[in-house]
Amino acid sequence: MRDFAYHCVGTFIQHRLTVGLKRGLLALAFDLPNHGTRLVSGKRNKTWKEGNQDHALDMISIILAAKRDLATLIDLIGGYLGRGPIERHVTLGWSLGGHIVWEAWLEEQRIDAAVVVVGCPDFLGMSGSGRRPGLMRTRASDAKSNCSGSVVDDQTLPRDFLSAWLAHDPRYFLFGSDPVPQLPLSSVEQRRLRPLLDSRVRAKSLFVCSGADDILVPYATSQPVLDVLKDAVRLGGWYTEGGVTVEDRVYKGVGHDFSTEMVKDTVEWLISCIARGSNRKVISRGDVRSCL
Repeated sequence: MRDFAYHCVGTFIQHRLTVGLKRGLLALAFDLPNHGTRLVSGKRNKTWKEGNQDHALDMISIILAAKRDLATLIDLIGGYLGRGPIERHVTLGWSLGGHIVWEAWLEEQRIDAAVVVVGCPDFLGMSGSGRRPGLMRTRASDAKSNCSGSVVDDQTLPRDFLSAWLAHDPRYFLFGSDPVPQLPLSSVEQRRLRPLLDSRVRAKSLFVCSGADDILVPYATSQPVLDVLKDAVRLGGWYTEGGVTVEDRVYKGVGHDFSTEMVKDTVEWLISCIARGSNRKVISRGDVRSCL
């Protein structure tokens, strides 16, 4: 992500000079736990199919730790800069980082815009159907592991740990163990979801890039949640007063990758988002973007 961060900052500087923008941008790129320079055990990054029976636990542990790293950076970066409060925080992540950004977008109130590249909001697939299973359910079934198509068993995912994890899963936060409802949503479901959206994503922005040919993180695992969000915030939707924007792009011929076209679209979206400023009330200057 370091190269992408350099590219994004360079493009922003050119845009800033062209339009006379005063706002600045600082991009922070860091490795996830047990990845890159922080690698401890390569086995712990493997899937069930690759022989790691603790795959779900290992993935969840990395996600929770990475979110703490992200929050710590947000806590401290202003002090290191010595320029007072930061105006806003925008975060981006791809693959496993994309899963993390989905959660951070919902949980971290200081983040008001996010980019998810080949990430998934339905990590566990607690109530995924055979037609639209969750990510971990798909992997367990594909590996023909002792999960028998489900990650909910005491050996693969201890239930006490599972209960703690479900507090973070975006799909579970919005819909619990019930199936994601079909559109159009009933007025009852709209009333149920409105306070949840108000509390977590009001006035936030989300840009999602998915590969149409992605086998590792199939778009079908994200589509139900995205369809509900897009329907809510579209022009004339039932949650337009929330000021939320959601852009969902699926790239033909692209698998589990951060393709050239994705990079181009992401940089354009980020520059526009940062230059436009926050939808939320701000009282200071400067932007920070973190890359996962």
